[in-house]
Amino acid sequence: MTRTLINFISSTWFDWEPSSLINNLPGASFKLLNKNKSSGEITLLFRFPKNTYHKKTIISNYNEEIYILDGSLEFSGNILNKDFYTYNPIGYKKNFLSSLNGSIGFVFLNKKLVKSKKNNSFYPNFEHKLWIPRINAFENIWQPISDNLKSIDIYNAGARVKFLRKEKKTSQSTFLVGFPPLWSMPESKNVGGDIELFLISGNINTSRGLMKPGSYLSIPKGSVIQKMHSKESAVFLCKSHKSFNLRPITNENKFNYMEKYKRYDCIIPKKILLNIKTGPYSRLNND
Repeated sequence: MTRTLINFISSTWFDWEPSSLINNLPGASFKLLNKNKSSGEITLLFRFPKNTYHKKTIISNYNEEIYILDGSLEFSGNILNKDFYTYNPIGYKKNFLSSLNGSIGFVFLNKKLVKSKKNNSFYPNFEHKLWIPRINAFENIWQPISDNLKSIDIYNAGARVKFLRKEKKTSQSTFLVGFPPLWSMPESKNVGGDIELFLISGNINTSRGLMKPGSYLSIPKGSVIQKMHSKESAVFLCKSHKSFNLRPITNENKFNYMEKYKRYDCIIPKKILLNIKTGPYSRLNND
């Protein structure tokens, strides 16, 4: 089922909320960014307070992709510092989950169960070949961007990509895209799979308003993503649910990098609008 179009929201508009329905990160508070009931997929920000320590073993009923935005998180001897990524399949056991100084992270959750014909005897409870213990996103030099991204003319702007995870069968991928100062992207149509974007750093001028760090977009196949430009560098965390392919629908190549869009014209589903507490859309809850 096609995901909901969200273009865009800022995580700073929401309060941190507890959730007893998410068992894989006990003790955390969350900001819900997107939820697809039919596919069992959830996109969230999470936050652990200082001196978090959980003695009991945690067996997740989700596949989880975690990216640490601030602080550090540790479990099963695996230390995830800022800008570290991990993928843990359903059934993975977390032992002694802790966060001494607290942590904030981004997590993609889904309940798609993948079974292998050959189980790993050392890791019988989860699909070991899918497991990614950890990746330091900034350990190595990022690659030039792929051919599909070249089609929207950000290759010439010097953008770089860091792939965190790829699925060959489904063409799904999770990756980071980094832009140098003075970059632009024309209005484009998503002709690939559904995509989710989270702005980690940078302030970006778009025709729907100013996007600041913590902004989130969900762009289903067939939807349009607005033009963007910035005189600052920027980094996006991206999730493509099939092949990633944006096709320009305008030939506008000139951008005024000093221009700022003062009016917000975001596309936000009503169920998300009701949860907004601050920012330009908070007044809608008080009418």
